[in-house]
Amino acid sequence: MANATGKTTTEIANMATKFYQQGKSTSQVMQLTEAAAKAATIAGIDGSRSIDLLTNAMNGFQMASSKAMEVSDKFASLAASAATDYEELATALSKVAAQANLAGMSMDFTLGMLTKGIEVTREAPETIGTALKTVIARMRELTDYGKTLEDNVDVNRVEKALGNIGVELRDESGQFRDLEEVLTEVGKKWDTLNKNQQANVAVALAGTRQQSRLIAMMQDFDRTLELVDISANSYGATMAQSGKYMEGLEASTTLLTNAWQELILSLTKSDAIIGVVNLLTFGVEKLTEIVQNGPLFTGILITAATLGSGILANKIQEWTLSLKQHELDKKRNLLAAQQNLAKQKTIKAEKQLAVEQAKTALSTARKAKEEAFITKEKTRQLIKDKQARGEDVSKEMAQLAQETAE
Repeated sequence: MANATGKTTTEIANMATKFYQQGKSTSQVMQLTEAAAKAATIAGIDGSRSIDLLTNAMNGFQMASSKAMEVSDKFASLAASAATDYEELATALSKVAAQANLAGMSMDFTLGMLTKGIEVTREAPETIGTALKTVIARMRELTDYGKTLEDNVDVNRVEKALGNIGVELRDESGQFRDLEEVLTEVGKKWDTLNKNQQANVAVALAGTRQQSRLIAMMQDFDRTLELVDISANSYGATMAQSGKYMEGLEASTTLLTNAWQELILSLTKSDAIIGVVNLLTFGVEKLTEIVQNGPLFTGILITAATLGSGILANKIQEWTLSLKQHELDKKRNLLAAQQNLAKQKTIKAEKQLAVEQAKTALSTARKAKEEAFITKEKTRQLIKDKQARGEDVSKEMAQLAQETAE
């Protein structure tokens, strides 16, 4: 695992120990350690920090150990696509993960909102995470009918603010809707609202102190949805970025360190080496006698040297074959990750084309509607003019009825 992740064996052992201390099984430890190690490599953080960030995210959304690499993929893909980095995203999510999960928000949607907030404001990730946490806390507080928040905002005011822009806080049965649905509807309408409406909704949902951060997440909501989509289709991002790192000098140096450590460990466990050590110990005890017997002393040294060089040669050969196999596996994994990313880009391009086509169709429909409205107004004006002159307007009335029907 150390060779596959670009970490030393000591680092991998320390990281695995931390997961064992969390009560994980060996299979879970292996999955979590690999994800945390690769995450630490591409994020440029130490293993302990990587473990903390992954653990917070997975515990907050109650995810299984097998999902660790998927979580890392989301951070890595968003960091490569937005004005933020891996550690900032993971830090922001750690502030809000548990609350978001309880409110029915997915990790992808939560990360999309956080990424947009960090990208626009460039404030500390802790600040953005706390801002979204505040929005969630206020909305969940309001699910208690008649509850009034600390700034004297009650459910009626929030419901009225949302109702004014055509967003329902509750469903047909009177139950509060999932927060992700509500925020998505608000976001899609945001750019059509005037500044007063935006301020009214922002204060109602986020409070006076956090309204500016919510506005940053809502403006240009298409970008927010794009980030949500990037998070949802991020499979292979960690592997791809880790693969690039493994091609560099630092990773090669680490591999050499690991190979040397493996050689030393193997040698110290070898029965042959133990025999040589015992033989040398015996030789020291009998030093005087062996020195006096020159030919015997020479023979012992030659035998020990020959035995040691043979073991070393075998170990070097094993290491060389292992390294070649590792290189092949690394290239296969990198190719698979690149193919997956290319597929995701194709899907994204197709979605974008569909959106553009829909926008064009909508624009054409709006233009036709405007032209029909102008024609109908002209007909109305003609009728008024003829009526004022006392002329027959039956023909124009029939035309107006036809235009209205159309």
